[in-house]
Amino acid sequence: MPGKEIKRRKAMGNVFSASEIVRLGILIEQNGYDFYREAAAAAKSEKTKEIFEYLAKEEQQHEKTFRGMIPELDNYEPPESASEEYLEYLKALSREHVFTEKNRGKETAAEITSDMKALDLAIGFEKDSILLFHEMKNLVPEHGYPLINGLIDQEREHLRKLSTLRATL
Repeated sequence: MPGKEIKRRKAMGNVFSASEIVRLGILIEQNGYDFYREAAAAAKSEKTKEIFEYLAKEEQQHEKTFRGMIPELDNYEPPESASEEYLEYLKALSREHVFTEKNRGKETAAEITSDMKALDLAIGFEKDSILLFHEMKNLVPEHGYPLINGLIDQEREHLRKLSTLRATL
């Protein structure tokens, strides 16, 4: 029975609940904010500083969006069609995302030695976020798709801005 499979996976600790995925999104956005704030302070060029300050504000807005989703997701369970392999894939994605651990934004910003290095780190962060948020859609109710799609679109725009700036340095 599919219901028994979900319960068994929960007991094994292998299932992300929808609210856990959203909380992971919150952590990513908090770390992104910290990273961009630190990167702005370290930026040599004014244009790089401006973009990082803008992105820090965007990360705060994304965090608010995710926080607004939590109340309706606390009791929502992912679809039973979510296979064990898919859930393990999501765990691997979250483990590999640079900003899924507390304080990683500041720690990563400490690695900045130049504007180019900061942009490379930021581009990687945005790519990771796009992928993780895209996969996140499979574990939230369908009415949550527009919010997640909106976040993905904004992350794509961040990536575009960062890439354009990188090409000018």
